[in-house]
Amino acid sequence: MNNTTEYRINVGTTVENHSNSSNGENIATVQNYSTMLIVTYIGASISIIGILLTLMAYIGYKKFQVKRTHIVMVNLCVCYIVYFVSYLISNNHRHHYEFETLETIVEHPMCVAGAFLGHLGMLGAWFWLTAYWFILLVMFKKPMGGHISRFFLKSALPAYGITFAIAIICLVVSFTRKEIYTVYSSELCFLKGNYLNMGVILPSSLLLVVDVVILMYVSYG
Repeated sequence: MNNTTEYRINVGTTVENHSNSSNGENIATVQNYSTMLIVTYIGASISIIGILLTLMAYIGYKKFQVKRTHIVMVNLCVCYIVYFVSYLISNNHRHHYEFETLETIVEHPMCVAGAFLGHLGMLGAWFWLTAYWFILLVMFKKPMGGHISRFFLKSALPAYGITFAIAIICLVVSFTRKEIYTVYSSELCFLKGNYLNMGVILPSSLLLVVDVVILMYVSYG
Protein backbone atom coordinates (compact mmCIF):
# COMPACT_ATOMS: atom_id res chain seq x y z
CA MET A 1 0.00 0.00 0.00
CA ASN A 2 2.82 2.37 0.86
CA ASN A 3 4.53 1.53 -2.42
CA THR A 4 1.33 2.26 -4.34
CA THR A 5 0.84 5.57 -2.56
CA GLU A 6 4.46 6.52 -3.16
CA TYR A 7 4.13 5.62 -6.83
CA ARG A 8 1.02 7.79 -7.22
CA ILE A 9 2.74 10.71 -5.54
CA ASN A 10 5.77 10.35 -7.79
CA VAL A 11 3.61 10.15 -10.91
CA GLY A 12 1.63 13.22 -9.87
CA THR A 13 4.81 15.14 -9.16
CA THR A 14 6.30 14.10 -12.51
CA VAL A 15 3.20 15.17 -14.44
CA GLU A 16 3.12 18.50 -12.61
CA ASN A 17 6.81 19.12 -13.27
CA HIS A 18 6.38 18.19 -16.92
CA SER A 19 3.41 20.56 -17.20
CA ASN A 20 5.35 23.39 -15.58
CA SER A 21 8.32 22.69 -17.85
CA SER A 22 6.09 22.73 -20.95
CA ASN A 23 4.46 25.98 -19.87
CA GLY A 24 7.87 27.51 -19.29
CA GLU A 25 9.07 26.42 -22.72
CA ASN A 26 5.91 27.82 -24.35
CA ILE A 27 6.34 31.16 -22.57
CA ALA A 28 10.00 31.31 -23.61
CA THR A 29 9.06 30.46 -27.20
CA VAL A 30 6.41 33.20 -27.31
CA GLN A 31 8.84 35.72 -25.81
CA ASN A 32 11.57 34.81 -28.31
CA TYR A 33 9.09 35.01 -31.20
CA SER A 34 7.83 38.41 -30.02
CA THR A 35 11.39 39.71 -29.78
CA MET A 36 12.20 38.41 -33.25
CA LEU A 37 9.00 39.99 -34.58
CA ILE A 38 9.90 43.40 -33.14
CA VAL A 39 13.43 43.21 -34.58
CA THR A 40 11.97 42.23 -37.96
CA TYR A 41 9.55 45.15 -37.99
CA ILE A 42 12.26 47.60 -36.98
CA GLY A 43 14.74 46.29 -39.57
CA ALA A 44 12.24 46.22 -42.43
CA SER A 45 10.88 49.67 -41.49
CA ILE A 46 14.38 51.16 -41.41
CA SER A 47 15.08 49.61 -44.83
CA ILE A 48 11.87 51.08 -46.27
CA ILE A 49 12.65 54.52 -44.82
CA GLY A 50 16.19 54.39 -46.22
CA ILE A 51 14.92 53.41 -49.66
CA LEU A 52 12.29 56.17 -49.56
CA LEU A 53 14.97 58.74 -48.74
CA THR A 54 17.08 57.44 -51.63
CA LEU A 55 14.03 57.60 -53.89
CA MET A 56 13.34 61.20 -52.86
CA ALA A 57 16.97 62.11 -53.55
CA TYR A 58 16.80 60.69 -57.07
CA ILE A 59 13.44 62.27 -57.85
CA GLY A 60 14.59 65.62 -56.48
CA TYR A 61 17.62 65.68 -58.76
CA LYS A 62 17.18 68.48 -61.30
CA LYS A 63 18.32 66.51 -64.32
CA PHE A 64 16.33 63.40 -63.41
CA GLN A 65 14.36 63.38 -66.67
CA VAL A 66 17.48 62.96 -68.82
CA LYS A 67 19.42 60.50 -66.65
CA ARG A 68 18.75 56.91 -67.64
CA THR A 69 20.67 55.55 -64.67
CA HIS A 70 18.43 57.55 -62.32
CA ILE A 71 15.34 56.09 -63.96
CA VAL A 72 16.69 52.60 -63.30
CA MET A 73 17.59 53.42 -59.70
CA VAL A 74 14.14 54.88 -59.00
CA ASN A 75 12.45 51.74 -60.29
CA LEU A 76 14.87 49.56 -58.33
CA CYS A 77 13.87 51.46 -55.20
CA VAL A 78 10.20 50.88 -56.02
CA CYS A 79 10.81 47.14 -56.41
CA TYR A 80 12.70 46.96 -53.11
CA ILE A 81 9.91 48.83 -51.31
CA VAL A 82 7.33 46.42 -52.72
CA TYR A 83 9.42 43.47 -51.53
CA PHE A 84 9.88 44.81 -47.99
CA VAL A 85 6.17 45.65 -47.76
CA SER A 86 5.36 42.07 -48.78
CA TYR A 87 7.70 40.86 -46.04
CA LEU A 88 5.87 42.95 -43.44
CA ILE A 89 2.49 41.70 -44.68
CA SER A 90 3.62 38.07 -44.46
CA ASN A 91 5.21 38.55 -41.06
CA ASN A 92 2.20 40.35 -39.61
CA HIS A 93 -0.15 37.69 -40.96
CA ARG A 94 2.04 34.90 -39.56
CA HIS A 95 2.07 36.61 -36.15
CA HIS A 96 -1.73 36.76 -35.92
CA TYR A 97 -2.16 33.16 -37.08
CA GLU A 98 0.84 31.56 -35.38
CA PHE A 99 -1.26 28.73 -33.90
CA GLU A 100 -2.96 27.83 -37.19
CA THR A 101 -1.85 24.98 -39.43
CA LEU A 102 0.42 25.65 -42.40
CA GLU A 103 -2.40 24.75 -44.82
CA THR A 104 -4.69 27.36 -43.24
CA ILE A 105 -1.99 30.05 -43.26
CA VAL A 106 -0.91 29.71 -46.90
CA GLU A 107 -4.53 29.79 -48.12
CA HIS A 108 -5.26 33.07 -46.33
CA PRO A 109 -5.59 36.11 -48.66
CA MET A 110 -2.95 38.04 -46.67
CA CYS A 111 -0.36 35.30 -47.18
CA VAL A 112 -1.22 35.11 -50.88
CA ALA A 113 -0.99 38.91 -51.18
CA GLY A 114 2.40 38.92 -49.44
CA ALA A 115 3.71 36.18 -51.72
CA PHE A 116 2.37 37.96 -54.83
CA LEU A 117 3.96 41.31 -53.91
CA GLY A 118 7.23 39.61 -52.97
CA HIS A 119 7.25 37.87 -56.34
CA LEU A 120 6.70 41.19 -58.13
CA GLY A 121 9.40 43.00 -56.17
CA MET A 122 12.04 40.31 -56.58
CA LEU A 123 11.58 39.70 -60.31
CA GLY A 124 11.15 43.38 -61.07
CA ALA A 125 14.46 44.16 -59.35
CA TRP A 126 16.25 41.58 -61.50
CA PHE A 127 14.84 43.08 -64.71
CA TRP A 128 15.86 46.61 -63.75
CA LEU A 129 19.35 45.42 -62.83
CA THR A 130 19.60 43.99 -66.34
CA ALA A 131 18.41 47.35 -67.73
CA TYR A 132 21.25 49.01 -65.81
CA TRP A 133 23.80 46.63 -67.34
CA PHE A 134 22.34 47.40 -70.76
CA ILE A 135 22.98 51.11 -70.11
CA LEU A 136 26.61 50.28 -69.28
CA LEU A 137 26.85 48.36 -72.55
CA VAL A 138 25.57 51.35 -74.53
CA MET A 139 27.97 53.68 -72.71
CA PHE A 140 30.85 51.33 -73.50
CA LYS A 141 30.01 51.19 -77.21
CA LYS A 142 29.40 54.96 -77.37
CA PRO A 143 31.51 56.67 -74.68
CA MET A 144 30.02 60.09 -75.47
CA GLY A 145 26.59 58.75 -74.63
CA GLY A 146 24.36 56.92 -77.06
CA HIS A 147 20.77 58.08 -77.27
CA ILE A 148 18.08 55.52 -76.44
CA SER A 149 14.69 56.75 -77.58
CA ARG A 150 11.82 56.05 -75.17
CA PHE A 151 14.17 54.36 -72.74
CA PHE A 152 11.66 54.14 -69.89
CA LEU A 153 9.00 52.57 -72.10
CA LYS A 154 11.44 50.05 -73.57
CA SER A 155 12.68 49.14 -70.09
CA ALA A 156 9.37 49.19 -68.22
CA LEU A 157 7.48 46.99 -70.69
CA PRO A 158 9.67 43.90 -70.17
CA ALA A 159 10.56 44.72 -66.56
CA TYR A 160 7.01 45.13 -65.34
CA GLY A 161 5.13 43.38 -68.13
CA ILE A 162 6.94 40.04 -67.92
CA THR A 163 7.10 40.27 -64.12
CA PHE A 164 3.34 40.87 -63.82
CA ALA A 165 2.61 38.10 -66.33
CA ILE A 166 4.63 35.50 -64.41
CA ALA A 167 3.31 36.60 -61.00
CA ILE A 168 -0.32 36.66 -62.17
CA ILE A 169 0.01 33.20 -63.73
CA CYS A 170 1.26 31.88 -60.39
CA LEU A 171 -1.54 33.73 -58.59
CA VAL A 172 -4.21 32.21 -60.85
CA VAL A 173 -2.71 28.75 -60.39
CA SER A 174 -2.83 29.24 -56.60
CA PHE A 175 -6.64 29.38 -56.74
CA THR A 176 -6.77 25.83 -58.10
CA ARG A 177 -3.61 24.37 -56.52
CA LYS A 178 -3.33 25.20 -52.84
CA GLU A 179 0.21 23.86 -52.48
CA ILE A 180 1.82 26.62 -54.54
CA TYR A 181 2.80 28.80 -51.54
CA THR A 182 4.52 28.06 -48.25
CA VAL A 183 5.96 29.92 -45.24
CA TYR A 184 9.75 30.25 -44.98
CA SER A 185 11.44 30.64 -41.56
CA SER A 186 7.96 31.09 -40.01
CA GLU A 187 7.91 34.59 -41.51
CA LEU A 188 7.77 34.90 -45.30
CA CYS A 189 4.98 33.64 -47.55
CA PHE A 190 6.43 32.77 -50.94
CA LEU A 191 6.42 30.28 -53.80
CA LYS A 192 7.72 26.77 -53.28
CA GLY A 193 8.83 23.74 -55.26
CA ASN A 194 8.55 23.83 -59.04
CA TYR A 195 6.60 27.09 -58.88
CA LEU A 196 9.60 28.71 -57.20
CA ASN A 197 11.95 27.16 -59.75
CA MET A 198 9.93 28.19 -62.81
CA GLY A 199 8.53 31.46 -61.49
CA VAL A 200 11.62 32.95 -59.86
CA ILE A 201 14.84 30.96 -60.16
CA LEU A 202 14.64 30.28 -63.92
CA PRO A 203 13.93 33.87 -65.07
CA SER A 204 16.37 35.28 -62.51
CA SER A 205 19.07 32.87 -63.69
CA LEU A 206 18.50 33.85 -67.33
CA LEU A 207 18.78 37.53 -66.43
CA LEU A 208 21.94 36.81 -64.44
CA VAL A 209 23.45 35.10 -67.49
CA VAL A 210 22.64 38.18 -69.59
CA ASP A 211 24.26 40.42 -66.96
CA VAL A 212 27.41 38.27 -66.88
CA VAL A 213 27.64 38.26 -70.69
CA ILE A 214 27.40 42.06 -70.75
CA LEU A 215 30.02 42.29 -68.01
CA MET A 216 32.40 40.03 -69.93
CA TYR A 217 31.83 41.99 -73.12
CA VAL A 218 32.43 45.33 -71.41
CA SER A 219 35.52 44.02 -69.61
CA TYR A 220 37.18 42.13 -72.45
CA GLY A 221 35.31 43.16 -75.61
